Amino acid sequence: VGATNVARVMGWRYGVPVFLLDALKGFLPAYLAIKYFGLSPVHPLVILCGAGAVLGHVFPIYLRFKGGKAAATSVGVFLVLAPKAILGAILVWCIIVAVTRYISLGTIFGAIALCALFVYFHPDPFGDGRYLMGVSVIIALLIILRHKENIGRLIAGTEPKVGQGGAAS
Repeated sequence: VGATNVARVMGWRYGVPVFLLDALKGFLPAYLAIKYFGLSPVHPLVILCGAGAVLGHVFPIYLRFKGGKAAATSVGVFLVLAPKAILGAILVWCIIVAVTRYISLGTIFGAIALCALFVYFHPDPFGDGRYLMGVSVIIALLIILRHKENIGRLIAGTEPKVGQGGAAS
């Protein structure tokens, strides 16, 4: 499960479409809530739609609640809810991965950067953006927690780098 694992096992040719589909899974619920109900990205219903997509990805019933790590689906959600912040977080991810060649480390730093960039870009992150700020922190923590095994491998020096193969993400 997950774009990184698919890319490691089958190559980027397959990993990228998996990432895009996972991102779309997060994008569509939030986007449709805005489009069809005329709500703003900081409206609690829109935020719940996005958060629900992430939680459904992480804890899918059909996989006995053992799903993905929330990263790609969160990208889709935040492209709708906080596009400047997520684009900045993606840039942080790219830099970390380019420098270290660790996708997991880039993902963790990207999740943290998302929260900081939301505060930077949102005109009132602790006023009308407080619910979205709260959910972005919760999702960032969820992403970090889901990378617990990766963190252990990073500390042990056994985490696969980009181009090394291995099926653990």
